[in-house]
Amino acid sequence: MILNIILSTVLLAQATSTPSALREAVKDQVAAEVAAIAQTKVRRAYVGTITSKTEAGFVMDNHRNESRNITTTAEATIKNATKDLTLKDLKTGDFVIAMGDADAKNNLLAKRILLVTKSAEDKRKTMMFTVTKTTATLITAENLKKEAWTVKITSDTSFTGKTKVTDIVTGDKIAVVGSTASTASTFNALKIHKLTK
Repeated sequence: MILNIILSTVLLAQATSTPSALREAVKDQVAAEVAAIAQTKVRRAYVGTITSKTEAGFVMDNHRNESRNITTTAEATIKNATKDLTLKDLKTGDFVIAMGDADAKNNLLAKRILLVTKSAEDKRKTMMFTVTKTTATLITAENLKKEAWTVKITSDTSFTGKTKVTDIVTGDKIAVVGSTASTASTFNALKIHKLTK
């Protein structure tokens, strides 16, 4: 593209006689190239929730709360898991994946729209602990801030490698994937990994 501008400038320089005419010609050429870039379409897929609808499309917000304008045509395919749909079947609040051609301003001309179920937010966390005491169903430990925690072990709790609860002793460092319980400073363990010293 830069080569095109340079070649165009050389040709314009030969065709124009004054510096101001040359400057204007170069300015016009650059403006034309920038406009062409802005019109370039790129294949994209946007995922989000429909926030408003029009006769020709809708506006959706993605997980970053960025709005995207989606326009459809009669040729666009709109589906859910079991059947074909139309734009009229989509409602504000629906969670969709829109695929098509996006312009430089992220406006999408949709070729395919899928109505999908939004997955639940993953509330799992990972915490690091130093073990202070163990039993068959509980590990008493300290987090990195030296705060006391209770790690609950259930039949659903798994251990990485060949580790089992009896292999975890006072002083061990463990990484625990799970969720905080309603009881303060209690962590429900889904997976425990014993760290090497």
